[in-house]
Amino acid sequence: MSEHEPNIITLPIAEAAAALGLSSEAVRTRIKRGRLEARRGNDGRTLVLVPRSQLEAASQHGSDDDGTAFEATSVLKEQLDRALSERDQARSDMEVWRTRAEEERLGRVRAETERDAARSEQKLIERELERARRPWWRRLIEG
Repeated sequence: MSEHEPNIITLPIAEAAAALGLSSEAVRTRIKRGRLEARRGNDGRTLVLVPRSQLEAASQHGSDDDGTAFEATSVLKEQLDRALSERDQARSDMEVWRTRAEEERLGRVRAETERDAARSEQKLIERELERARRPWWRRLIEG
């Protein structure tokens, strides 16, 4: 392809990608594979040589798909909104369950502490009872 041909348009990669309905990376890949030709401009940027026929075909294809693309986009947005609301609900539920689990754990710790204190008190009472059951003269001798 020659730069002076009237059916060739020279565009920067980003503009060529937009005109062809591709991503910039897809344009770079097509350049590497030889499907599109590229040159360096005077400013050092890469310019893509795009035939007018490809631009026209891309614009016709883009105009045919505009309605379908809009519908697909709106469906995807609805699905994304639903997924985000489900995620937020799941996070809220998770926080509720985490709070309940923490409250249960604290209740269990309190109950264990109270149990240990009651056992300690029970042992003290049992020792006092054992001491009280001894004969008076043994208590007097032991001091």
